[in-house]
Amino acid sequence: MPEATKQPASPKTAHSERFVIEIMFANDGEPRDVFIGGCEEGDFIITRGQRVAVPRSVMDRLDTAVLGVTEVDPRDNANTIVTQRKRFSYTNYGRVGEVDL
Repeated sequence: MPEATKQPASPKTAHSERFVIEIMFANDGEPRDVFIGGCEEGDFIITRGQRVAVPRSVMDRLDTAVLGVTEVDPRDNANTIVTQRKRFSYTNYGRVGEVDL
């Protein structure tokens, strides 16, 4: 099981619960590697399309990363609205040790 590339963890968070996730591929021209910073355990670089083991804080950061997408207003086709969507779609396969890789 590949681990996400990360900086050294602080001693108090080094043994946090880990999950197997896979970040989905992006649109053409977007980087294949995703940098996730500001996590309790350090910063991570995850390659899209690969299953990796990460702490819950990485999933929390991915969940809060949103992107405004312009769409036609369904109530008034003459106007547009901005909808917030997840910036990095991912699949959570479960806790490390509970899922087959």
